[in-house]
Amino acid sequence: MLSRDLDKVAPWLDSRAEITQEWVQQAAKKLELSEEAVQHEYEALAEELPLRLSWHNQEQQA
Repeated sequence: MLSRDLDKVAPWLDSRAEITQEWVQQAAKKLELSEEAVQHEYEALAEELPLRLSWHNQEQQA
C-alpha cells in the first residue's frame, strides 16, 4: 500500500505527500478492493506511521 506501484517494493510513496482520495481510487482498482477497504488499510497504517490522509484533513476542516 505504500509503494508507488502498489507492488510492495520500491519506489515508495513520498512520506511528506498527502494520500488523496484519487490515490485511494487507483489503489482500490489495482488491488481489486473497495475504496472503503483501502481507506481502512491506510488508516491502520497511519496509527503506526506519520501518514497524511486527505479524508481526515477534510473532516478536521469541517
